[in-house]
Amino acid sequence: MSSAPTKVPGLLGSYGKAALAAIPMAGKIPFLPGGGGPLPSRVLRRTTARLEPEELQALRDVTEDHGASLPLLAPHLLAFPLHMQGMTDGAFPYPAIGTVHLDNLVERTRPIAADEQLNVDVRFIGPYPHRKGATFVIETTATSAGELVWRERSTMLRIGAKVPGTAAELPALTVPDQDAAPSASTTETWELPENLGRIYGAVSGDRNPIHLHPISAKAFGFPRAIAHGMWTASRIAAAFGDDLPDACSLGVRFEKPILLPTSVQLARWTNGSSTDLLVLSKDGSRIHARARLSEGPAAL
Repeated sequence: MSSAPTKVPGLLGSYGKAALAAIPMAGKIPFLPGGGGPLPSRVLRRTTARLEPEELQALRDVTEDHGASLPLLAPHLLAFPLHMQGMTDGAFPYPAIGTVHLDNLVERTRPIAADEQLNVDVRFIGPYPHRKGATFVIETTATSAGELVWRERSTMLRIGAKVPGTAAELPALTVPDQDAAPSASTTETWELPENLGRIYGAVSGDRNPIHLHPISAKAFGFPRAIAHGMWTASRIAAAFGDDLPDACSLGVRFEKPILLPTSVQLARWTNGSSTDLLVLSKDGSRIHARARLSEGPAAL
């Protein structure tokens, strides 16, 4: 499995290939993804990476995370160009457009300094059978001076894809299963503007059309633009401020999309040594995300 440092690509080229791969039968073109087959075994690597001060401030502003250390989900932004490079490579079996982000599990082993340089590795694992198609995992790790400080597992779904053989399904992410917040929970309200997707897209580089504008979202079956799942996860983490444990994990499962603009509520309550959370519509009738914050390492 190759793990040589990777030249970090511009996202414009990756988005161009993603758009071309969405054309019917484009997967037969060798340099475009979507031709089927196994996931590539190559490891993509970015060395001595960090967010520039203005990039970090923009992330803090859009997620309202003004803690002393690097925001919990910030290393994802360093890895995102590698995610897109991998999913738009000609050897990748699925097109990037239309792939659904099911859940996200992230762990840090200690607080990361805002200006700390990280080496980031990305690999793709799977595929696994799913009742709606096939899933795969994007696994990201970040090290600092040889020390593992951060890990992430993003589970992605390709609807309608087939998995040959008898592989087992991925175990479900452990998150709260109730359909309403307990009476003992505390809540806060988030007011989300129509342009949230464009703001976060500019910060993160994730300019998926479903997040940017009602017109582009309608082309993919959404009545309005929807909030990024990774913005939602980042905003959940930000709700803890500096109360995040030094070593912790946050698992988030995405459910009903958040149509913009809107108001949503975050409910949180203690569950043993963990904190459980729900992101709900303002009237509480729809669950947008389920999450669990735990102290210590995750089962990654």
